[in-house]
Amino acid sequence: VRGYNRNDRVGKSYIEQRYEDVLHGTKEEVKNITDKSGNIINTEIISKGKSGNSLTLTIDMELQKKVEESIEKNLRAFKSSEPLLDRAFVVMTNPNNGQI
Repeated sequence: VRGYNRNDRVGKSYIEQRYEDVLHGTKEEVKNITDKSGNIINTEIISKGKSGNSLTLTIDMELQKKVEESIEKNLRAFKSSEPLLDRAFVVMTNPNNGQI
């Protein structure tokens, strides 16, 4: 992923991918001065790093539980007539404004 080092933890899908521009900070840039043996004798900060922003998600756990129970019940009910139906997805919208 561009802008990251090999060992950085990076979200590559779903919410983290969608909000990458908000979550991604900037790395501190340093200049290391070494002796002839390669030992660092001085470190100079070229530019300070900055943490990315946080993203807070909210879930109504009671509603989540009821939706999961409803999905499980309906999947069981259709299992004999629709053997390939093994999952379902739910998207809820606000009926007043269509907001997800």
